[in-house]
Amino acid sequence: MNPLYAIRRILHSPSQPQGFWQAKIKLQGKCRTKNFSVLLHGNQKAFELAVATRKVMLEEAEKLPYVYDPVAKRAALKQAAITPAG
Repeated sequence: MNPLYAIRRILHSPSQPQGFWQAKIKLQGKCRTKNFSVLLHGNQKAFELAVATRKVMLEEAEKLPYVYDPVAKRAALKQAAITPAG
């Protein structure tokens, strides 16, 4: 999947008058986002941070179990949480 697919620039926000770059992913039915302020980081750095964050989001998504049965999904997530990484 292209890591730039869910990177977008939000231009009109009351709390961020210069806008921000947003990394977004949908995991287990929930949208997760991370915003990077253009005012704080500058346009180029905010974009680079959003791209790097999106790549990390995709790497983490590959580690999650893809189970559709609700009971099996809870068990798989519980097992993944207690299984040591490595």
